[in-house]
Amino acid sequence: MAFGGIHEVPGAVVDEMFKVNARGTINVVACGAAVVREGGFIASFSGVAAEMTVMNMSAYCASKSAAHVAMAVGARELRPKKITVLDIRAPHTETGLTGRALWGHAPKMPEGLSPNKVVARVMQALESAERDLPSSAFSD
Repeated sequence: MAFGGIHEVPGAVVDEMFKVNARGTINVVACGAAVVREGGFIASFSGVAAEMTVMNMSAYCASKSAAHVAMAVGARELRPKKITVLDIRAPHTETGLTGRALWGHAPKMPEGLSPNKVVARVMQALESAERDLPSSAFSD
């Protein structure tokens, strides 16, 4: 995660976020495709940032959007093998990530969801073979 205007975040930080968020997700789906059996699933968090355009978070949102698109394409490609690719776009969750930014400082954010609530919703989605988990799926 990085905070700062598109002209402020150093290129090396942008590269690191794409390496972890986008390329890492592509690797998970690619490796999973080789080992997950028919009827199985691959799940990964692109997060709510993939659905948003937030001031001072352009590089982070772009890297998460790339992860989201990779999972969407992977889901289509793996459907004939009966493998579900679940993109989890949970809303802001209290994991402490904003305090560990690669660059910049987080703005004041509203309280996020508890990690336990997010995990419970993800487990429900996997048990019921949901194919997508947008941020709106986490509302009460």
